[in-house]
Amino acid sequence: MTSLQPSPISWAPSEYWDGDDGSWSSWALRVGTPGQVVRVLISTAGQATWVVVPQGCSAGAAPACNQARGGLFNYTQSKTWDSKGYYALGLELNFGYNESGYYGLDALALGFSDGSGEASLDSQIVAGIATDDYYVGLFGLGQQPTNLSTFDNSHVSFLTTMRAKGMIPSLSWSYTAGAPYRLKGVFGSLTFGGYDLSRFVRNEVSFNLGPDSSRDLLVGLRTIFFTTAIGSTTSLLPSPILTFIDSTIPYIYLPLEACQEFEKALGLILDPTTGLYLVDDDLHQNLTAMNLSFTFQIGDLESGGPSVDIVLPYASFDLVANFPFVPNTTRYFPLQQAANDSQHTLGRTFLQEAYLITNYEHSNFSVSQCQFEEGLEENIVPILSDITASLPFPTPSKSITNATIAPSTPPTNITSASPQNSTNRGLLLGTSVGIPLSLILSLFIFAFIGWKRRSGYKSQSEPGMVLEIDSSRFSDYVELPENGKVELEANVSPIRSHETTSELSSSNHLSVYELMANWKAASIFQTKSSHANRRLAVRLSTKNVPTGRTRQNSIWPSYQNSHDERPSTASHSNKVLDVHRPLPPIPSSGSARASQLSDILDMYADQEKPATKSLDHHPIPTSSKQNLEGGFF
Repeated sequence: MTSLQPSPISWAPSEYWDGDDGSWSSWALRVGTPGQVVRVLISTAGQATWVVVPQGCSAGAAPACNQARGGLFNYTQSKTWDSKGYYALGLELNFGYNESGYYGLDALALGFSDGSGEASLDSQIVAGIATDDYYVGLFGLGQQPTNLSTFDNSHVSFLTTMRAKGMIPSLSWSYTAGAPYRLKGVFGSLTFGGYDLSRFVRNEVSFNLGPDSSRDLLVGLRTIFFTTAIGSTTSLLPSPILTFIDSTIPYIYLPLEACQEFEKALGLILDPTTGLYLVDDDLHQNLTAMNLSFTFQIGDLESGGPSVDIVLPYASFDLVANFPFVPNTTRYFPLQQAANDSQHTLGRTFLQEAYLITNYEHSNFSVSQCQFEEGLEENIVPILSDITASLPFPTPSKSITNATIAPSTPPTNITSASPQNSTNRGLLLGTSVGIPLSLILSLFIFAFIGWKRRSGYKSQSEPGMVLEIDSSRFSDYVELPENGKVELEANVSPIRSHETTSELSSSNHLSVYELMANWKAASIFQTKSSHANRRLAVRLSTKNVPTGRTRQNSIWPSYQNSHDERPSTASHSNKVLDVHRPLPPIPSSGSARASQLSDILDMYADQEKPATKSLDHHPIPTSSKQNLEGGFF
């Protein structure tokens, strides 16, 4: 018998290369009603969808700004736009980003057209952006909701909504950024509820999500070294560090000492004006001739346990920046000096050669080396949920066969007169007769035992005595003595009195809502204010750190004190679940978040609100009000 499950959704890339800080594989998205097509990059750190609005291509913008920014979204032309106002974007606070977006709810659909067979959802959180800090829009993969200041403004993410509506088999995704320098250009890959087995080399290393959900894809970076064409190696990381994988930005942020090792080994020079390691033609030719490859060895922690090597060729770092990222088109090496350990990051550059699989239901993820071969066909494998059968999902429009539990194809033509099939019929007949007889015998034995126990209790009970019930000897029914009293052991629910039999609940010895020490109630949607304070403190200590981009003043209000209070992920031990873990290792853990998925459904259905706000509201500035009255976008 097969088990019906929703299929994974593979979102096909747009087949465009977008961005002003490099050439990045983008994805097409339709926003509003009727759908307006825009192209976006992927944010593994965010959860909302950001789209560039017409205000982002004002006077002085680059020629063909509309297409250069992936297309523009005009909310005044959408029949389903529900405006929510100005709020902080709330990402990359540790790098000093200080921008706002114009938020609203609207329809989102994946792909260029309705015939693409990809997901379409109504009333999704959308932020219109005009800043150059994020030149192309972003699509967030996170499962946490977006909270807009007040308790009644919490909105679940696109991923969570798909899972709650039964559109994907689990709260998971897999992603790689794509590599324009490989073969004839290899576009990125993104799958919800599964992974593409053809895109990576399998390994057995599993990573636990970090305790701070704003930096949950945390890995121990143990060493970095580069190898030349003649086989010589040079170490570039003086000591192991914890670092965050984040596709929102292109850079690799490392400690100052590591950046100095890169400078000495490769001849890099930091440009004080742009804050970038610019690469001129001579340096580019030298580095290309060396045929360098850079090996990043990562594990769950900085030391101990298994590790995996992710190898990047020099071409991964050979990025070309354009206006407005830099005044003139130039090559640069995407390395940045981290001001503190909160900035240690492996950005989009790293994910050109790494394949990332994240499973929020099990609180872990995996990182694998990408493979690039001509003629490889897509091979989508579902990541199954442990609790799918217990959730009230609607009947999915698509289904798959649960290959993990499905038996082999049953024999056909069992009515044939062949000896083999005659034996099968005899076996079936014997089974059909034997099973009922055994059931009858079992019922008789259980009834006899129950009668003996009831008789024993009656013979030992006398009026006025106190009878103590041994919890280890509970039967389904207990007859009480006349005028007698019953003393129950601790934590046992009382039974009904008055000489009648009483049914004891099978769960009366356990608190149904008791959580283990390393779990948090409704942790997907509720946080503690102390977590937000920690993020705010980090931001204040790093807000003046240069990030390589010369940021321009936005006409929109700046982000001052807002914070995205997303839930922390509890630390836990790792436990392999073989039944739901096909190779390569799909994230699985002993302290799974699967038991909390009902909270997702409750929030989706009832719009349960988190206890704290996450994004501060900003009043519309006077200039923007004037533009809005005249047709802001």
